[in-house]
Amino acid sequence: MVVKLRCEINISRIHRITTTDRIGEKGIMLKKSLMLMLGALLLVGCGRKSYTELITAGDEFMNNNDTRQALEAYREALSAADLPDQKIEVATKLGDIFTQQLPNQDSAGVYYAVVLDYPDELNSESLRNFTKKIYEAGNYGAAVRGYSLWLERYSEDPLAPSMTYDLAELYHKHIRDLIRAVELYDAVAQKYGTSSFAPKALFSEGYVYANELKNFDKARSIYQTFLTAYPEHEMVPSVEFELKYLGKTIEEIPELKHLMSGKTAETQVAGTGKK
Repeated sequence: MVVKLRCEINISRIHRITTTDRIGEKGIMLKKSLMLMLGALLLVGCGRKSYTELITAGDEFMNNNDTRQALEAYREALSAADLPDQKIEVATKLGDIFTQQLPNQDSAGVYYAVVLDYPDELNSESLRNFTKKIYEAGNYGAAVRGYSLWLERYSEDPLAPSMTYDLAELYHKHIRDLIRAVELYDAVAQKYGTSSFAPKALFSEGYVYANELKNFDKARSIYQTFLTAYPEHEMVPSVEFELKYLGKTIEEIPELKHLMSGKTAETQVAGTGKK
C-alpha cells in the first residue's frame, strides 16, 4: 500500500510539472517527453515485488506442493536479488528443485553454478559441497571452476589431495584433457606423497601415458617409480602387469585373449541372427 501510494504521488507530480511549468513551447515538449518516460519507468517499478516477497511466496508454494509456481517465484527472486547471500540462497533453492522435484540435471547444474560467482561468501566445506553438486549434475565445465577455486584457497587443507585427484579424474574421464589430467595426477603424487591418493594418482598417471597417450617410455618410468615408492601397495600386481605388457594389444596378452575370443563369438552369433 505504501509503495503504491508513493507511486501515485510521483506520477501525479510528474503530470503537474509537465502541464503547469512555463518554460517555452519547445522546452515544455521536451520536458513532457522526459517526464512521460520517467513515469513509465515508475509504473513498471511499482509493480515489481521485492526479493523477500518473492522468496516468501516461493516457500509458501513449496509448502503447498506447488512446485511449478514455486519455480516461477524463485526465478523472479533470482532476478530481484541484489546481495551475494540472496543469490546463493535462491540459486540453491532452484538447484534443489531441479535435483529433487523436477529432475533435470542440466538445469540443476546451471543454477548451482551461480554460487561460484560469490566464493568469498563460502567457506571450505560449502564451496566443496557446491562443487560436488555441480559435478553430480553433469556441469563439468563449472565443476572444474569449482575445484580450481577450492584448490586456490585451500591447497593446504587435509582434503586437498582428494580434491586434486577428483579434478584430475574430471579432466581424464569427462573433459578428456589428458595432458591436464596427467599434470594433476603428478601434482598429487609429488605434493601429497604421504596421502593415500598419491599411489592411486601415480598409477593413473602411468596408465594414461601407457594406454591413451601411448608414451611408453614415460609410462615405464612412472610405473618403476611406483614400485620403488610403494613396494607393499595393493596395486603392485596391477603395476607389474602393466609393465609386463607395456605397448601390447589385448590380442598379444595371453591373460586377456579370452576377452577377444568372447567378443568374436558374440559377433559371429549376431551375424547369423541366432541368440
